[in-house]
Amino acid sequence: MRARSYTRLYVRLLVNHLSRESKSLLTIRVSLTRGTRNAQSLRHASAESRKPNGSNVNVTGAMSRSVKFTGPDVCVRDAAAQMALAGVGFLPVVESGRLVGAVTDRDLVVRGTAKGFDPAVTPVRAVMSPRVFTCYENQPVQEAEAIMQHRAVRRLPVLSRAGALVGVVSLADFAAWPADGVRVAHVLDGITKSQRNSARV
Repeated sequence: MRARSYTRLYVRLLVNHLSRESKSLLTIRVSLTRGTRNAQSLRHASAESRKPNGSNVNVTGAMSRSVKFTGPDVCVRDAAAQMALAGVGFLPVVESGRLVGAVTDRDLVVRGTAKGFDPAVTPVRAVMSPRVFTCYENQPVQEAEAIMQHRAVRRLPVLSRAGALVGVVSLADFAAWPADGVRVAHVLDGITKSQRNSARV
């Protein structure tokens, strides 16, 4: 019965993952559409031009600070429960105050459940990705977007210059800046093409 309960939890996580990815893409596209419609008026309205936009905002102005994270020795079951409770599909992995990896709901299913690991005893470090692409809170958003495009990822943990985790930023966060619409669309296109090419390999 316990195994069935875990399986149901991971299936639900995977379904939620697919739902979140679809909603994220929809949010980005809606934001880009709105940004395109408003771009001309923003350029010609001096009052609006003084508002923050993608050209003069650092990552700290767009990121989410209420970041959930887990530890490498936390069992997969508890990490899955944390994701389900918080309604997220991505958790940075922190050890001794330092980012050491990241784990997604897909990692829990593909690297854990599919391989028959016992989620009650398997640590997160066994299924996480130890290589995580990051950005700094005081970097311009253009640089963070470039990292996303080059690395084909839609979210980045954000670090302070001292190396502490201070937030997470996603492509959808950048799409909220109307003046950034054209560049975000280019980044999204690059990510999508890269992921399609990887799927063919």
